Amino acid sequence: MGGRAILAAAARQAKGLRAEHGLGLLLLLQIALIVSHSPWRDELQAFLLVRDSPGIGGLFANLHYEGHPGLWYLLLGVVEAVVRSPAALKLAQIVIALSVAALVWRRAPFAPWVKLLILAGYFPLFEYGVIARSYGLGELLLFAWLLLRRTPWGWLMLALMANVAVNFAFLSGVLVLAGLWIERRWSWRGAALWALAGLFAVLTIIPAHDVSTGASALAQPLWLRTLAALRWESATLYPALVGVWPYRWQVLVSSPEAPLLAAVLGLAAGGMAIWATGRNRRASLLAFGLFLAMTALSALVYPTYPRHVGVLVLLVIALEWMRVEDSAGPPSPAFLGWMGLSALCGLWAAGCALVVPFSYGRQEIDWIKAHHLENATWAAYPGYVGSDISAFLDRPTYNLQKGCLDSFIRWDTHAYDDVDDDDLADAITQPGPFAYLASDQDLSFLKAPLKLIGRLDRGLGDNDVFLYAVRRPSQGVAPACR
Repeated sequence: MGGRAILAAAARQAKGLRAEHGLGLLLLLQIALIVSHSPWRDELQAFLLVRDSPGIGGLFANLHYEGHPGLWYLLLGVVEAVVRSPAALKLAQIVIALSVAALVWRRAPFAPWVKLLILAGYFPLFEYGVIARSYGLGELLLFAWLLLRRTPWGWLMLALMANVAVNFAFLSGVLVLAGLWIERRWSWRGAALWALAGLFAVLTIIPAHDVSTGASALAQPLWLRTLAALRWESATLYPALVGVWPYRWQVLVSSPEAPLLAAVLGLAAGGMAIWATGRNRRASLLAFGLFLAMTALSALVYPTYPRHVGVLVLLVIALEWMRVEDSAGPPSPAFLGWMGLSALCGLWAAGCALVVPFSYGRQEIDWIKAHHLENATWAAYPGYVGSDISAFLDRPTYNLQKGCLDSFIRWDTHAYDDVDDDDLADAITQPGPFAYLASDQDLSFLKAPLKLIGRLDRGLGDNDVFLYAVRRPSQGVAPACR
């Protein structure tokens, strides 16, 4: 067959393709990503909180150390009651991701190819679609609000959204203003429900007296914190370095060492929010208002990351959804360009995640089992490194920062301690209640009886994991952390 005949046959095949075929491929990719995903420590922290907290009261007591409201944990608790393993994270995420796809595909007022761009975007496909944290639930509630916003149920969606995470509470407030200011909708009962839900969320996340935030970055000058906040805002435009291998999660085009570039790109994200929604001046002001609010949150309260600032992308989608639905006009070119770039980043991150494990956790547990050490006494430094052992082997680890056994981390006093090298060496050298040590740091420089027995690649994350045998007598029983 000649070249022209091959091209003609390919053209005939392309004409036979429908948007539904693209959706089917995208859903298969989404499911494959979730099933193959190796959860990282923050995902496992939520699972361990649900599994090991003593009842609902104990769960909400522990949430005072997390900085997150309780809705995701309650949902995960229902799933964990059925699937009593970390696979509960995958099941919950599959339901959420497929529900998001169904709402967008069936009800969004865009052309099918635009819907595909939205669903293939970095945040819907990867950050909120694969990683099992509360943000995917917040995204689902946003799209449910778009469908129900003209009914009393819309207020319930906003009330629930306020109990997902702080960034989604900000988003829910902007959507309240969008309903009032753009579509002239208001309900005192609905507003009261939303306000009460927001108050409940605040009461949930108010820190305990011994909480430790770990936000050492807030000790820096305000101008440096503002530049860092703008750097993370740039992730709304270009969240994944397309073409750079190996892809690293949360590594941006602007580095901390290039603050001017970071500031320019961050401000460009705010400008794009205005431009993409520019056909409605009020929508532009709301989008820029959320941009400013998230920047202020990062600079003044707690450093944000791409998973936090992604709500700006969701708001832009929601505002264009509302405008197109009401006016029957096409999406703006800036909106389409933004969604196209986001889809390129999303597909790149997804392709990398299929090749490189997201986290070392599963490989670590497989290594431990292969060497018959699943019943050994393990310590972890820092303490959060033990989350994989606690989740997959259902056993606590010895927290060297606190000197006690735990599964999930309570972020109280000493939880963030960076132990002095000499003190750490002494804690390892003296006879204690552990024979093996897992760390995300190379501790070979310590004057301690450590023998490296395993090392696993960091995957898409930040650090390798190092497994050590502690060559000294193991004795005693460690107390549980309280």
